[in-house]
Amino acid sequence: MVKAGAIVACIAAWMACTVDYKTDQLRCATTADCAAPRVCNDGFCTTDCPDDCSDGCDGTTTPPTCTINANGNGNVACPAGWQCQINCNHPNSCSNVDCTAGAGCTISCDGPNTCAVVDCGTASCDVTCNSGNSCGAIDCSSSCACDVHCNSGICGNTCPMQDGMTCVDSGGGGNCSSNASGCDTCP
Repeated sequence: MVKAGAIVACIAAWMACTVDYKTDQLRCATTADCAAPRVCNDGFCTTDCPDDCSDGCDGTTTPPTCTINANGNGNVACPAGWQCQINCNHPNSCSNVDCTAGAGCTISCDGPNTCAVVDCGTASCDVTCNSGNSCGAIDCSSSCACDVHCNSGICGNTCPMQDGMTCVDSGGGGNCSSNASGCDTCP
């Protein structure tokens, strides 16, 4: 009888460490509500990496970092509250890049015909267009800081405005820049 009790106790302890369940103590609105290395994922502090982060996460950074290597022709979205590194290296990848829920995005449009539409929302964005027919429309008009480097491609971009001035690179070319006074208002 003593052995059976010990076995039951061991099984209960093992299950407490391995069962995945949600508890009110782990509810969160943002990652700031969570103790590191946990991150806020779908309203709960977890150590999980969102499914969108195809190449992993780093929950020790603030905000947590998500790496997305896009291989297909679909849409790419930065998860809410995450800082995303989005790599569009394959031809025709990243049809639409949505950073509106993210804390910020660094986007590399290195494959031909990539990043047809990029929407930064209010997040910071750093977009590099290195291939032909990339970056058809970049909207960072509401972004707290936006940098667009159009080395090759179409690069139709809408830069933020501060004090009646458009935040463009003083070197010309119409690329957005957060370097001008008032053009980096990120918290």
